[in-house]
Amino acid sequence: MENNKANKKWSIDRSKKNVRSKSKVLEKIPETVAQMVVTEVLSRVGDSDWNDPREVSKTIAYIMGIDLEKDVTEQEPGAVDVDRTVLIPSRKDATVPYWICQSLIRVDEKNGNRFIDYKGSKYNKIDIIYGSEFFRKSMDRVADHAGCTWNARWGNSKVEKHRLYQKTRSGDEESWLEKCIKPLLTENDENGINIKDLVMVEFKRKSK
Repeated sequence: MENNKANKKWSIDRSKKNVRSKSKVLEKIPETVAQMVVTEVLSRVGDSDWNDPREVSKTIAYIMGIDLEKDVTEQEPGAVDVDRTVLIPSRKDATVPYWICQSLIRVDEKNGNRFIDYKGSKYNKIDIIYGSEFFRKSMDRVADHAGCTWNARWGNSKVEKHRLYQKTRSGDEESWLEKCIKPLLTENDENGINIKDLVMVEFKRKSK
């Protein structure tokens, strides 16, 4: 009888199929760690350090060819070539072109760029960018200050709106992404950087 009870207790209910546990091991990301990623992302937005809020307006003005020391109303915006920025005519308001400012960081594990070591634990930058409330709120503050929206794109994301792509190119011309990553290259990157090891955070001017 005891053996029968034991067998009944540990028997498998074969009528239930494809049952997956919803439980996950969750770990709170310290704000100090999230701030490290915020600082890294903001350190090179275009060619500027957006950790200083004053640099935000300066960057936007510079890529439009606007001198903030002079009367802005008397100046016509014109595109200035700055890496990791895009400036195109606006369909709705020709006086203020549509701009995009971008930042790229490396997240390759092989070269030690994927994780942050903090007090005996390792934190994945990808998890921080897509899962940290502190990171999201920090980007929200920057976007609100700049009058824009923001989005994070990763070369290995399965979500379309978060996927980083390398735009097509013709002949031997450098692609947009190849131009953007130049400051990230080291002497060990003879074959370049795998797109799966890159995250781009983009700030886009809000469309009215």
